[in-house]
This record gives sequence, structure tokens and C-alpha cells, in this order.
Amino acid sequence: MTEKSRTINQWYVSFEKGKDFDSWGQLVEAAEEYSRLARDLKKHCALGNKMFQEEQKKLMLKMSACFEKRSKILLSTQARDDEISFDDIKKVGEVLRNLNVGWNGPFPVRIEEPKTSDTDVTEYGDENGTEHVSSVAEGGSLLPRIPFEEGYHRLVVRINQIGLKDAHVYINPFFTVSVKDANGVNVTPAQDTTTSNRVNGKFINFDTDVEIQKPIEKLPRG
Repeated sequence: MTEKSRTINQWYVSFEKGKDFDSWGQLVEAAEEYSRLARDLKKHCALGNKMFQEEQKKLMLKMSACFEKRSKILLSTQARDDEISFDDIKKVGEVLRNLNVGWNGPFPVRIEEPKTSDTDVTEYGDENGTEHVSSVAEGGSLLPRIPFEEGYHRLVVRINQIGLKDAHVYINPFFTVSVKDANGVNVTPAQDTTTSNRVNGKFINFDTDVEIQKPIEKLPRG
């Protein structure tokens, strides 16, 4: 089996996992799986990536956009005009399953065609117009800022550094940030910071912001 085939098979396993969560009503888990899959598909569409042909990359970008939209819909409390339904996601899964052998028909879901990118940097702005840049390195899974809503407060966790007795022995350390309810169930997608090997004595420096994917007012009590 070629590396391309293995990669596509891994994606399809991830898709099936997300689809199962989706069908069972485990919305947070499904959203996490879809979002992770969307990022990985998009990462492999970089201009310097030679594993996939250009036509395959176009399909991958469309699939990535669909998975990302479905992820956001599952975590949203408001109806959206550009909704991607569960039936739509199943159709996208068929495209993914046949990606290696080729997909000859039209893309089964109406989606705006994204652009191929040569960078992993995502730009976004806050409600005051200030631009922020989040560089998501390989292995990280930081999500962009959530949309501003009048009357709601967004929460950003700032991770500066961690003090460890033997900081120098840790290889590619990172933080996973999530919010759980009183039963230990995730109520927002878990996010991994980028790895950091910036060791300063007993400290590992991260200097990373992680935005919780729900406003404070929408988080469960307890």
C-alpha cells in the first residue's frame, strides 16, 4: 500500500468515527473529529505537497470546507443559511472513499471552492478590527476565534510557560486545552497547542493563546 493510500484510509477511518458520533448525537466529539479531519486535508493541499494531484487537491479543499462547516454547525446554537446536513456529510464521505481511484462526477454538495494555500498561517480579526495571526504548526490543532456576539464574552487561555524539574528531557511537549462538564464530558473541542522545545532552565516556554470555542455565558455551570 502506498503512502497516499494509507493516508486516505486514515482519513476515511477518521470520517467514519466522526459520522458515527454525529449519528449518535455526540455533537462535541463529532465536531472534534470533523475539525481535525478538515485541518489534515487542508494541510495536504499546500502548494509544495507532491503526494496529491491538483484535481485531488481541489476535491480535498472542498471536503475540508464541508467538514469544517459541519463541525461549526454542530457546536452552534443558531440556524445557519449555509448548513451542511448529515446527509450531505455522508455524500462527502463517498468522495473521500473514492479519492484515490478518482471521482468523476460533480461534487455532491454545493460549496464555494476554496483556494489552494502555500502556508499554514490563518489570519482573523476581532470585533474591533484588530488582526491576529495564529500559526498552527504540524501536530497542533488550535482553532480560530469564534464569531463575536453582542452581550457575550469570549474566553482566551494564555499559556506562557510551564515549570518542570527536568524540563530538558521532554520531547516536543504540548498542552491540550478543553472544557468539561461536571461529568467529565467535553463541552468544547479539545485543542492542542503547537509543540515547543524552547527550554529556559526549568521552564518550557509556549507563549500561546487558546480561545475556548464557546462564550462564557454558554458554558455549563459546575
